Amino acid sequence: MKKMVPCIAGVFLLAGAMAFTDRQKSPPLPSDQKPPVNQRHCPDYNVVSFKIELVSTQAGNPAIEFPHDKVKLTLILENAGNIPIPDGYLPDFTLKRNDELILNGSLINGIRAPGSREELKLGTDSFLHGVKTTYYLQITTGFRECRTDNNKISLTIDENLLHRNRTMTQIR
Repeated sequence: MKKMVPCIAGVFLLAGAMAFTDRQKSPPLPSDQKPPVNQRHCPDYNVVSFKIELVSTQAGNPAIEFPHDKVKLTLILENAGNIPIPDGYLPDFTLKRNDELILNGSLINGIRAPGSREELKLGTDSFLHGVKTTYYLQITTGFRECRTDNNKISLTIDENLLHRNRTMTQIR
């Protein structure tokens, strides 16, 4: 038994040293875990705001049975990433009114450098006065971005606000 005491003590010392060594090592990151967005090096289109301006209205005209409001649609887009947008890439966009596609295509813009912004005019649209109307805009790109959750925005028309202020803006 006396011969076993040094062996048992050695086993405990060895086990303690191994446990201490295991505590010093940090577990490896899973292969699918990404660093925080602000530490990644990537471009990132961001829809900053979506503005709707009242151009004209037929509301109040007794000669028109189904009056429409005509609006101008404007978008502010920026590169929220920390590297430039790659040359040759133009973002594609989809614009829907009440889940109906009304416009899609590529946005021609000068946004390249990180932090650069541009106001883009999407044109005009018309909707039936007095009917709930929601515009939804989504940007898609052909490259990997830091984030994609900031590539879309929606705005539901509040006609009282739109007619009183002549403009509505959704800011992210």
